Amino acid sequence: MRSAVAGLAVAGLAAGCAASQPAEPPVSVAEETRVTRDLVAALVEEWPPAWTTVETVSAGGGEVLEDLLRQAGYAIAAEAGTGAVPVAAGMDRLGDLGVYRASLAAGNAWRVDRVYRRGGDGRLAPGSGYTIRGPRGRLRELPPDRRTYAAAEASAAVGPGEATCARVVVRRGSLRANARRLVEECGYRVGRWPGDAVHVTDWVVEDDFRADVEGLRGLLDLMRGYGVVGRVRERDRVVDFERGAAR
Repeated sequence: MRSAVAGLAVAGLAAGCAASQPAEPPVSVAEETRVTRDLVAALVEEWPPAWTTVETVSAGGGEVLEDLLRQAGYAIAAEAGTGAVPVAAGMDRLGDLGVYRASLAAGNAWRVDRVYRRGGDGRLAPGSGYTIRGPRGRLRELPPDRRTYAAAEASAAVGPGEATCARVVVRRGSLRANARRLVEECGYRVGRWPGDAVHVTDWVVEDDFRADVEGLRGLLDLMRGYGVVGRVRERDRVVDFERGAAR
């Protein structure tokens, strides 16, 4: 989405010019922050901060976007060209007085738009739901760089004595990190995992939960619910995972 990201950056500048016309009050920094935070919340649902590094490419107001991304838990690339996900936000005025379209773009094809209207009290408020374009869903294709999993693995950590192979604790974040930890609690280790030399497939566990399972077999049945099938190599005490249909 390099061209779309650049388009959003230009839109942000154009909005600033349009909003400065005498007939309409300009969009304040506080309003810009509130609107951008709203869109970042939609971004979080599709691009988990735990393993996503981003770079901001918005022209004008980029500091607001960068601060909000940090607050949401994203790592910010120190320089361009590092393979980070490009993120841009923009806001342009539509035809009617006091009506704006705010947009946020990420990656190669993902974008969220929302309309905002200035009410009789002068406040800028949502005037529509989210319109999201581009790839969606919880399945992620992630680079096999362990740094991208550091935060997710930390969130999946469990205190000593809190879980056993019969009663497991699944933490919000990376399914891969949870699988590795839970398999090790059962006395095995993870061997193969879905993906290739370039990308690793992972799923998002949205909430912490506990589950009673009957040892390793019960754990693998739990994992099957996320669309990964475990094959046990008893001799090596290794579990190989592959993609399967989620139940």
